[in-house]
Amino acid sequence: MSASVRRRGIDTPMVCQFCPSCGFRGLPADSFCRSCGATLDDMAPDDPIAEAQTLAESGQLDRAIATVQRAVGLGDGPHLQVALCTLYLRCGRADEARRALDRAISMDPRCAIAHAYIAGMDLHAGRVARAQERLDHARDLAPNDLIVRIKRAEFWLRLGIFANAKAELRHGLQNGGGSRQNRAMAEAMFASVEKRSRGSFTRKMVALPSLAGVKNAFRRHGVPAAEVEV
Repeated sequence: MSASVRRRGIDTPMVCQFCPSCGFRGLPADSFCRSCGATLDDMAPDDPIAEAQTLAESGQLDRAIATVQRAVGLGDGPHLQVALCTLYLRCGRADEARRALDRAISMDPRCAIAHAYIAGMDLHAGRVARAQERLDHARDLAPNDLIVRIKRAEFWLRLGIFANAKAELRHGLQNGGGSRQNRAMAEAMFASVEKRSRGSFTRKMVALPSLAGVKNAFRRHGVPAAEVEV
């Protein structure tokens, strides 16, 4: 049973850390994982998104969702809602995923990743013009965000415009941060696009700016978005 402290009448988890290798829950003072022996020097304390990702990667999606929902109950934020969205999508629960994104944007209208995920859902539903409009808005909010660039690359791939997809991924990898997992995914995606584009006829076009993009190019501010898996 994990230790907890009593705050304002609610039992909340004691600050802890999770092993990057096996997901074992350790104590803040631990230097090595008590389960597999991995070094814990670089671990962040009590990260519900990291814990949820470990659970999701082991196929425990329901537990992963419950982990993030508990964190939402203790203190909501747009990054937690985006994390919930990605987990719901992995379960095929598109309606709940969209509601989570709407909540994220209601908390922070400048949450670029939430806009990018909604654009992906619009694209899947065949609303291409609406998807591009929102993706342009996400780019204006966070021009160097890796996940935004990955979502923009997916848009161009869906249209068969490989050159634009490669440009988006190249920009994200050169200028964005991103988690190790997301960078590895972007690199694999770039290599796949490069391979597909060889010997294939593709249309070439430049992405037209949206009306929102013409009006303003905002800089992102507020709560940093979580680095979750796409």
